[in-house]
Amino acid sequence: MTDPERSRGGLRGPEVAGLLLIGLGVLFLVGQFNWFRFGWGAIWPLLLIGAGAVILYGAFGSGPSGESAVRVPRESTDQLELDLRLGAGRFALRGGSADLVEAASGSGDIAVDVRRDGRRARVRLGLARPWFPLGERGTPDWRISVGTDLPTRLDVAAGAGDFDFDLSAIRLVDARISLGAAQARITVPHPIGEVPLRITSGASQVTIAVPPGVETQVCTGGGLLDVSGPVESLGYAAASDRVAVRVDGAAASIRIV
Repeated sequence: MTDPERSRGGLRGPEVAGLLLIGLGVLFLVGQFNWFRFGWGAIWPLLLIGAGAVILYGAFGSGPSGESAVRVPRESTDQLELDLRLGAGRFALRGGSADLVEAASGSGDIAVDVRRDGRRARVRLGLARPWFPLGERGTPDWRISVGTDLPTRLDVAAGAGDFDFDLSAIRLVDARISLGAAQARITVPHPIGEVPLRITSGASQVTIAVPPGVETQVCTGGGLLDVSGPVESLGYAAASDRVAVRVDGAAASIRIV
């Protein structure tokens, strides 16, 4: 896996385009000094050849400007803020990583940004869009895992697709999950204290899975929400360790299991 805090080498499509433009500029400049005769009629063929080379490089050479696998080491971190900007595709999230965060993809489409402030780290993962449309490579398919024992704040913005977020082995202190037209399964965490879990959903089918022994309440508001299953566990009211789920959205089907 690649350490995202190291710089990456190699030329990408934008660098190739920049070099081509610089080269053309140099040709024009030396032509102004009459160092050699440069026929203006050659400019359009050169532009076409350069554009074609850049397009081919973007389509077949560079792909998305991202990683296929990343790992963020723990170092001295004892608090994690995980920000996921996922767009559309297939994404799975789990606990159990020996590192702070790990992510793997079927193609090089993971963009990662890590910022550390003392013992707190903010990690953002997002889809690395290709700089040119022909560089697109299939449907994103990610597997993400985070450390089990670190207090974690989770913020997810997801589009249409298939999402499996198993939070049961993540020590969540707060979570916000926004979904588009998606099919999603969200397993609530084993809480320490009261853990708020807020879900905003579009025209989605969402399954909320409650592990045995986890006291949970599911409240809904807004939109046409079809809810099935127990909305509050028997011991929720008296429990100090519990998960408070709030679901807002439009035309969503919510199933609690």
